[in-house]
Amino acid sequence: MSLYDDNRDTLWHCLTTLFSPPPTLLQRKAEAFVTSRLRHYNAVLFVETATETFGCVVADVLRRARRTSHCIVNLDEVTDPALLREIRAALAAKSGYWTLPVLFLNGRVVPQVGAIRDA
Repeated sequence: MSLYDDNRDTLWHCLTTLFSPPPTLLQRKAEAFVTSRLRHYNAVLFVETATETFGCVVADVLRRARRTSHCIVNLDEVTDPALLREIRAALAAKSGYWTLPVLFLNGRVVPQVGAIRDA
């Protein structure tokens, strides 16, 4: 990829951001839900339910890590379906994955978690 391609991609991103509609209140609320947890904890695991087998294994590993502040977010506790849909969209935008569980370490997604689950 050349410098020209990088500049063209950056220009495209700026233009689409500039002309896209502003986020709705619900989208801002979902974004705040996700980013507040990523900001306050070193490790954040988003799971579908508290009983999901793979999520439980990853959660158990997180609980054993004594030096890591962690948060496990069960999305089945979110009662508003519209907010849940926006939280999933915010997670997909941040991680690149639509499937759960999604693990973030120090604000960055751990892609191996999704790959292990899908294998």
